[in-house]
Amino acid sequence: MPKEIRVIFKQAKSARGELNISYEEMKACRRKIW
Repeated sequence: MPKEIRVIFKQAKSARGELNISYEEMKACRRKIW
């Protein structure tokens, strides 16, 4: 695999991880509101 693709893949993976974290935080906040 070319290095560029590997870097992009790694960035996409970390971005997805951040999205998952923010989604979990959103669910936690919603739980507190209700």
